[in-house]
Amino acid sequence: MSDSDGPPYGGEWISASAGPDGSGGHGAGHVRAAVSSNRGRALRSAIPRLDGIVSTAGRAEFSEGALSGGRQCASGAGRADGTFVGQDRGGNPSYRPPFDRQVPPGGYCWWYIDATSDCGRYALTVIAFIGSVFSPYYHWSGRGKPQNHVALNVALYGRDRNSWSMTERGEGDLVRTQNSMQIGSSSIVYVDGGLEIVFDETALPWPGHRLMPSRMSGRIRLEPQIQNDRVFDLDPEGHHIWWPVFPRARVRVESNHLPKDGWQGEAYHDFNFGDRVLEEDFEHWDWARGAVRRSGYDNLV
Repeated sequence: MSDSDGPPYGGEWISASAGPDGSGGHGAGHVRAAVSSNRGRALRSAIPRLDGIVSTAGRAEFSEGALSGGRQCASGAGRADGTFVGQDRGGNPSYRPPFDRQVPPGGYCWWYIDATSDCGRYALTVIAFIGSVFSPYYHWSGRGKPQNHVALNVALYGRDRNSWSMTERGEGDLVRTQNSMQIGSSSIVYVDGGLEIVFDETALPWPGHRLMPSRMSGRIRLEPQIQNDRVFDLDPEGHHIWWPVFPRARVRVESNHLPKDGWQGEAYHDFNFGDRVLEEDFEHWDWARGAVRRSGYDNLV
């Protein structure tokens, strides 16, 4: 797709981010440098750690052990920077990525959501982390205990106001079942066929928007329009996997940092998991998505 194709339905192309400046995040450019040199310090922004404040049936289930066992070779050679998508692990239409999945030392997993409003004025990204890949604290700890480095990153973007939060917490603030996860006062749950996020976080200072931290709370509800049961390797040996769970969904967003009635729009949700450190297999990571309507069909790219 070329830039001239433009965004669908008059919206804006969304670039995933885990930083207040729109950099980093799901498009984790130069992961190796970012982690080792602590360029991710904006995630803390001078506030301490803040612990207190449609396919055939196949195989999508993961064993409780590391993903390295029993996998097949990748379908083709290539770089992990967008030119390669590896082995299709199969699927199960009723399955969702389990929140109580065991993450091995050095590993990580995250649940990712992005969305844009129908009016084109608002957008969001939400990332729930276990073994936060952008955390200098996880790096400095030796990455031996991923569940002791968890966070819910919430970013709300608007023409007049931007709000961003990411508080890393320890395992004492983590509660998980197969279908739900609570991090501090926030939760993310698969329920009634969709995904619901209730967040109660601290928005960091943002020049031109607020000088002091402030409470940031709200609710996000995703209703899938397309559900995907396929899981893909991102590297030839299958240490890292990508699961686009809801390639397309509708979203409803309410927050004390938004106008009274909130907004609704188009959304996307995926899941990533790795059984070892990202920078062992990636030098950089570029990621983008979009949708175009042609001849009555929606094409996801």
